[in-house]
Amino acid sequence: MAPIDKPLYDDTMEEPRHTGVAAPSKPDPHGNEVAAETGHLNVARMRQILSEQGRQVADAINPLQKKLDLKLHELDETLRPKLQQPVKEKPLLSVAISAGVGVLLGSLGALTLLGGSRSRSGD
Repeated sequence: MAPIDKPLYDDTMEEPRHTGVAAPSKPDPHGNEVAAETGHLNVARMRQILSEQGRQVADAINPLQKKLDLKLHELDETLRPKLQQPVKEKPLLSVAISAGVGVLLGSLGALTLLGGSRSRSGD
């Protein structure tokens, strides 16, 4: 990411410099505040900075995402046949194993929920 070369806030009481960032609001001779205008400039500059940084992050992630997609496609092509073959050869055993795992996970979840409510009721 490129460093930010313009400050977002100017704490000095000097006249605002033309940096694209607003200085703190000061009353004009008639007593009106100029805060709304300067606040919009700060928000616009911050949005611009965030947009630029977002694009830089997206550009940096894009090659990694492409590599990950290729690797996932490769794994899908190699592992899917290895996983499908036993299921096709013994479908009843596959269903029984799946049901057993589901019952085991369901009972663990129920025990966790029941155990959590018991510990709260004891407080």
